Amino acid sequence: MRDRRSWVWITTTALTVFWGCSVSNGPSSNLASVKGNVKWKGKPLKGGFVQYSPKVPPNSRLSPRPGPVTKDGSYGVRTLAGTNYVTVIPPRAAKPIDEEQTVELKAGPNTQDLEFK
Repeated sequence: MRDRRSWVWITTTALTVFWGCSVSNGPSSNLASVKGNVKWKGKPLKGGFVQYSPKVPPNSRLSPRPGPVTKDGSYGVRTLAGTNYVTVIPPRAAKPIDEEQTVELKAGPNTQDLEFK
């Protein structure tokens, strides 16, 4: 039982240290929150996901930040401030819309309406 607790403690500590280092050593430790509306072919997208991917130096490992799109076309996401690539995955779609947008976000709250064709 003691070995198991030691293993859990070591694993938890290692993950905490790794997470803290990876976030603080990224291109920016400033967080941005983004909200807005998504239109696809001129109409509000009803469901699906918006995905923000921070632009980072090569060999960096930051995951894309997805956020759900509601039935009225609105969304909200938290990501890193700076340049982000934005893609949209429509509801019941196996792959994203074949169009990517680049947006610039400041630290703190942002509003970004998106239109895809």
